[in-house]
Amino acid sequence: MPRDPRDVLGVGPLATPEEIRQAFRALAAKFHPDRNPGNAEAERRFREISWAYAELAGPDAGTRGPSPQGAGGRWASPDSTSTSFDFIGSFLGDVFGSIFGAPAGGPQRRTKGDDVRIDVDVGAHEAFLGAERPVSYVRKARCTNCGGEGSATRGAMAGCRPCASSGRISISAAIFVVGMSCPECGGRGTIPEAPCPICAGTGLRKAKTDIKIVLPGALRDGSRLRFSGMGNESAATGADAGDLLVDVHVRH
Repeated sequence: MPRDPRDVLGVGPLATPEEIRQAFRALAAKFHPDRNPGNAEAERRFREISWAYAELAGPDAGTRGPSPQGAGGRWASPDSTSTSFDFIGSFLGDVFGSIFGAPAGGPQRRTKGDDVRIDVDVGAHEAFLGAERPVSYVRKARCTNCGGEGSATRGAMAGCRPCASSGRISISAAIFVVGMSCPECGGRGTIPEAPCPICAGTGLRKAKTDIKIVLPGALRDGSRLRFSGMGNESAATGADAGDLLVDVHVRH
């Protein structure tokens, strides 16, 4: 009987898209076939993890319940032929970018950094009329020491071995083969010869951010506001920053 994809990724029912994405990346890196050559169980887990992420982050995310596929359930098996092929090509291009063994050529850059979520408490008067509110939060910003390369010496980069410097890997999943960004190099195709001492090779560092946001009127408790480009930056060259998600809590 298929498992609930949330259990596969180890996330709760209220996990945010960022938390789901982070859980997937950590597990995908751990069970990647290139890191576990000849390990059939690791390959099975990798397929299961990829399926679970597709179920939770694909276009139908949030429309299914926790019940498994069956007489009254809606979860499909990771090896089920009922899995939709349409979502593979379009679903989150930084994860599954191609179908039937046709990964895109050349390094693939991420198009956006991760979102950041914060909570803001407002009074009933502010919620009704709207207000300008200063907020302070921590996000990831490109490392100024290495310029986001993650290298101790700028430009001193080596080809990524797991993806052969392509930035893409492919993995068999049921009756098809899917391509995805390499978890080792993050889709860049290169890795630092020596890691940057400031960001430990990630290309990103934590940065405190202080901004003022405008809260519109007629807000309800539990409303979520999105501020584009104010989330985590990406180490990938030319990539956009993620968004800032503000969950509003109204005090009565």
